[in-house]
Amino acid sequence: MDLEHLDRALSKLHSSIKNENNVSTSLCLWSTFIKLRDDGKCVECGSARGIAAHHIIRKCFLPEAQFLTGNGVTLCSPCHKYVHDEFNRRPDTTLPMDAQNGEKIELITALFGILLQNACNRRILKENYYYFSEKVLGTFKIFQGYDPATPFPGMCLEQAYYIWNSSPLNVRNALLEANCGKCTHEPFLPGVTVIFDEGV
Repeated sequence: MDLEHLDRALSKLHSSIKNENNVSTSLCLWSTFIKLRDDGKCVECGSARGIAAHHIIRKCFLPEAQFLTGNGVTLCSPCHKYVHDEFNRRPDTTLPMDAQNGEKIELITALFGILLQNACNRRILKENYYYFSEKVLGTFKIFQGYDPATPFPGMCLEQAYYIWNSSPLNVRNALLEANCGKCTHEPFLPGVTVIFDEGV
């Protein structure tokens, strides 16, 4: 991969956002960067045909994430169609997050996981290539029931994956309370084992 070319594409995106160019111009530059970063291939199946840059968290749902590089993934036409099946309209944000089945929380988690694996395999996991602001990461935490200040380890993309891959805090604590009576507000991260005391 030509990292200089990638860095130039990222610089153009940043300049467009800083200069407050119209949204369509910045989205076009965002899309160009995402496809270039992902080597012009669908990160799900590897196809280079009919590729598009997809917002993992839809821009109509979380507008402040629309130009963030961590929120984009390259998908081919069939994979892109699959993620938009069932509901692809503007969400009613007064309802719980996935009430209309438009956000597909399990799919969000899977896409962040696939993107993270792709970045690690290609050795290009850099903060600016997969960036999320603290505000957006804090919003992800709120969606999952955590305080926005709850620490998650790793770079932005790793944090996003860990946040979405964790069970919603209220669900997890209800299960813990029902089985062992011990609730916690700390995230359970990969590799953490929970042992239930049968005497409780």
